Amino acid sequence: MSIRIAVISSMATKALLADLTHQFQQAHPEIEVQVESVGGVDAAKRVQAGEAFDVVALASDAIEKLVAAGHLLAETRVDIVRSAVAVAVPAGTPRPDISTEAALKAAVLAAPTLGYSTGPSGVQLARLFEHWGIAAEIAPRIVTPPPGVPVGSLVAKGEVALGFRAGAPQMEIKLTVDSADHHDTLQRCRQQLEQLLGDHIIGDGDTGLAARVLELLRERGATLVTAESCTGGLIASMLTRVAGASDAFHAGFVTYADAVKHTVLGVSKATLAAHGAVSEEVVREMAAGALQRSAADYAIAVSGVAGPGGGTPQKPVGTVWLAWGARGDIRTRCLCWPVERSLFQTMIAAAGLDMIRRTLLGIDLEPRYFSQRRAR
Repeated sequence: MSIRIAVISSMATKALLADLTHQFQQAHPEIEVQVESVGGVDAAKRVQAGEAFDVVALASDAIEKLVAAGHLLAETRVDIVRSAVAVAVPAGTPRPDISTEAALKAAVLAAPTLGYSTGPSGVQLARLFEHWGIAAEIAPRIVTPPPGVPVGSLVAKGEVALGFRAGAPQMEIKLTVDSADHHDTLQRCRQQLEQLLGDHIIGDGDTGLAARVLELLRERGATLVTAESCTGGLIASMLTRVAGASDAFHAGFVTYADAVKHTVLGVSKATLAAHGAVSEEVVREMAAGALQRSAADYAIAVSGVAGPGGGTPQKPVGTVWLAWGARGDIRTRCLCWPVERSLFQTMIAAAGLDMIRRTLLGIDLEPRYFSQRRAR
């Protein structure tokens, strides 16, 4: 009796899996391996929908989400490749110099159009462009293919081009038209996006989350303080990257050790002993202590398990307690974000800032990611 193994993967690993499958079946002719390679987003959706596969090959962040949702077994995960980014140009075009970072940046700036995938390599490129400070300059020339469509086969056409530049923690959505005659179409698309995304929209143009929070604080004559454990000062860093932050950001406390939570912020030893550092009670006391010591109007406090170690069955890696609000009105939420450590810190820092943004705007409706990441 032959054995059949069903595999689903993203397009990024299609060629690699074809080679591995060929080698495997030469060694095990009695086993039939069927590999279906589609867009990574579509592959994840099919697994979430309950479609049966024996093996799932996707980017690490997608695997982590499927594990967290109970669709895959965590103990069966195996990292098989570290993805790199390649550069290609049309046949007959001079090969660009990418031997150094400076040369690659120059090649990007000189290119009339740029294309990259919607997968992990595309996310990393978007971050690199942001780091270089050229994201806004090259944005009009970026063409992003639909999931599952190879970059090289893409030919962009249509009245309105809707381009997504994905990154953490924000996603930029860009609407462009090729003629003033299509302005009405652009406005209709914008209205539809606003209806779909609602209060998740941070702002227009190059508005960043930290800059938006500082703007809202200034408008109200208010100030903010942060008390961080698992994010290690990242929230304060995001705020102080914005010029002029000092008129709205008062102080940032990084209290990593339990003893420092007690001596610096006044968190009760009894609270720490009874509930542990990753608890609602502790982040409430962290926020209250930060407000008292800084005289600020609003606070953000976080304490969690960033990983990769330190988790328990009760508080697995990715568990975090978040507190935010004003004196006498501190709110809390427990989330579970079981991703790579630096991404965990980035997303939790953004969540804290976003909740202050929502508080300042009077938005009571919880963000969608709260329900998606609610700790079980």
